[in-house]
Amino acid sequence: MFRASPIRTAWPRFIPACVFAVVIFYFTHIPGQNIPSWMNRIGNDKVLHILAYSGFCLLLFLGVDAVFRQRLFAAAAGIGMAALLAATDELTQGFTGRSVSFRDFLASTSGAFIGTVTAVFLATLIREVRREPGK
Repeated sequence: MFRASPIRTAWPRFIPACVFAVVIFYFTHIPGQNIPSWMNRIGNDKVLHILAYSGFCLLLFLGVDAVFRQRLFAAAAGIGMAALLAATDELTQGFTGRSVSFRDFLASTSGAFIGTVTAVFLATLIREVRREPGK
């Protein structure tokens, strides 16, 4: 299940996803009246959830793919971690005066799925391109 290389060599690959998770938490915990206007111009908040968690899972896949031997396990771990982050995010928004929304959680988890599928596709494509012809 785990690759031969120890996790101590893979942990730096998680740094971009961790930084992005902090950015997500920052923006999702801004009280409603203080939300930056540029966020409102993007459109529906469900679109923002999908975009944010797609990006998060693209970055997270860099780390989980380095740890797990099979892409299916890496994908499942990435989606699971993103769903845990999304649930924590939604449940803690009530402390800032924002509403807790199951639909936001579903949008975030959908974005995680989209980001993970995209990451798996790109990783597989890159592997095939790097593979030498005839092997």
